[in-house]
Amino acid sequence: AWTEPFDPDRSASHVFYIEHADVNELVRAIDEAFNGRSERDGERRRFFRPERVRVVAEPGANALIVRASAVDLVNVRDLIESLD
Repeated sequence: AWTEPFDPDRSASHVFYIEHADVNELVRAIDEAFNGRSERDGERRRFFRPERVRVVAEPGANALIVRASAVDLVNVRDLIESLD
């Protein structure tokens, strides 16, 4: 459940618990959608453009730890809900 009020100018972290999808696949999908890179060009683009969204898989808990602006967190949540 989402309980925090949104401040669009503040960066925040959130843990998303995943029900069905593979957390490592979700990391790749979120990274490509928000940071504009894929496995093919991963490190090259990181050098030129900062990450909008930082996402880390926690396979033991079947969860994602996401750090992003409040607006991006809402969009990440929506993407996770559509893929999970």
